[in-house]
Amino acid sequence: MRCLNQIIDNSLKAGKVQAKKLWQEIDALKDYSAKQREQTKFFGITRKGLSGLKSNKEILEGINFANTAYCFEKFLREKTEISSAVNLERDRWDYSAPNPMTCRLEIEADVFINIWTEVTVFFKYSGEPFCASIKPNGFRDGEHALILTARSADALQNFLQEFCDYRYKHHYLKGKKIFGINGQILSVKHYGWNDVVLPEGMAERMFDEIRTVLRCASVFTCYGLNSKKGFIFAGEPGNGKTLLIKILANTIDATCIVVPCKEVGDAQKLFKLARELAPTLLILEDLDLYAKDREETENATVLGELMNAMDGVIDNQEIIVIATTNRLKKIEKALQNRPGRFDRVYTVPNPDLAARRRLLSLFIEKVPNEITPENVETLAEKFAGYSAAYLKELINSGFGQAILKDDKNPVMRMTDLIACSEILQKREERRSIGYSGAEKLDQPRG
Repeated sequence: MRCLNQIIDNSLKAGKVQAKKLWQEIDALKDYSAKQREQTKFFGITRKGLSGLKSNKEILEGINFANTAYCFEKFLREKTEISSAVNLERDRWDYSAPNPMTCRLEIEADVFINIWTEVTVFFKYSGEPFCASIKPNGFRDGEHALILTARSADALQNFLQEFCDYRYKHHYLKGKKIFGINGQILSVKHYGWNDVVLPEGMAERMFDEIRTVLRCASVFTCYGLNSKKGFIFAGEPGNGKTLLIKILANTIDATCIVVPCKEVGDAQKLFKLARELAPTLLILEDLDLYAKDREETENATVLGELMNAMDGVIDNQEIIVIATTNRLKKIEKALQNRPGRFDRVYTVPNPDLAARRRLLSLFIEKVPNEITPENVETLAEKFAGYSAAYLKELINSGFGQAILKDDKNPVMRMTDLIACSEILQKREERRSIGYSGAEKLDQPRG
């Protein structure tokens, strides 16, 4: 009470502290005193205060915080004896600790759980008492602190070692398909190898090479070899490079991180996350936008960060980097021609006659139609040199014509496709006249 009286006396004498601020200070002191008394009681300390206890504070943000909060509750449920509540579903831990504050975390596509953002809990681990607090870090928005307190440094170290191992092993994003460094969950379950048409044998070679590296990582390591690879998917826009990425993400048993262009500058953080979630596919789309030849760009900072992250001091075991580009010749030579960064280039060309037949049939069979095999052959021969995206747009537009004629029972016919093909061809001709080749290439569509 002497402390409370001192606050009141000082405030009244100064005459400058408003009543609201005064009571905030009093409440804060009461809250601290209550927690201090509870911790003293819990740890069996009879003398005043908490001197002699050992604490550890870890500052967390972003995915690191989300995973820590996610794993911490799971760890407490599985490994410890909770002492401050009957179970973890109660509204209040005990009379001294505040109600837990939570936020929603997406752990699967459209699947959410609540994780702690502010909580105090008392528990016993291996017979030793512990107090843990998760709370926002007052110095920076988005940061949280995990504070652990124990009676001895050894007890604290043993707990931290097991929890850190648990947190790594049970990372909520391991094996998931995510977008960017913030871990937005992607859904790629609907994509398979039947959705893409590639040159003969390319899909098999690509899939086998990636799968071998990921499955046999320990064998590579045993013989002193790297279990990492880099591939570039190159080619004209609209021929399935992005679709190929989605198929690999769905069919390869590994974590997949799709990196937006704006985050490539954080290459060190991205590769650190990839190592934590390994085995990992790290996807860099539109490589030509930020990894141009150093002789053609004034700012090589992003390029330098990327190259250092790919083959720096820390080994990137069980990481496969896949980059896409519409302009392979523009890529920095030290990046595309050096084994250990990118080992192989797969070129996805405009479809040949056989591929155009397969693509047209694939797109046509998805809608009601009266298109004959002879019609497919005519279209395949007519659109030599066109991309897969153009052929898909042709079928979409043709079915749109059928809907305009009969929106109840639309049926696509050859006349619909002929009408649309003339419109699309004229549009392509205008585009060719209105833009230079370089300007077209600056608008990646692949």
